[in-house]
Amino acid sequence: MFFTCPPSHPDCSIVAIIGYYSIYVHKLGEANWKKHSCPCFKPICHPILYQGLCYSFDGKRNLTVFDVQDIENTWIVHEKLIPESLVKIPARLTALVEHNGQLWVVFI
Repeated sequence: MFFTCPPSHPDCSIVAIIGYYSIYVHKLGEANWKKHSCPCFKPICHPILYQGLCYSFDGKRNLTVFDVQDIENTWIVHEKLIPESLVKIPARLTALVEHNGQLWVVFI
């Protein structure tokens, strides 16, 4: 779960990812949450908001990108971005981070 900007900002939304497949978005001031079912969405790390888009990495080496305000029309899956040889390295934790204007996948 994360905020897209500070809660005092008029454009603030709350994004909640529940298990696999379901993303809920709530715009502050509105009555209901919007549910988005994404059958190919199986994140293995916390999503990161970067340059206005949400990024998440899954166990199949795919990077998922979407705009929180328009999930259905902006959903992109970049398949197998990380070489398979790197993914076979056992990692207890996988994270996406921003460093010097670039996104990095970190295996710990």
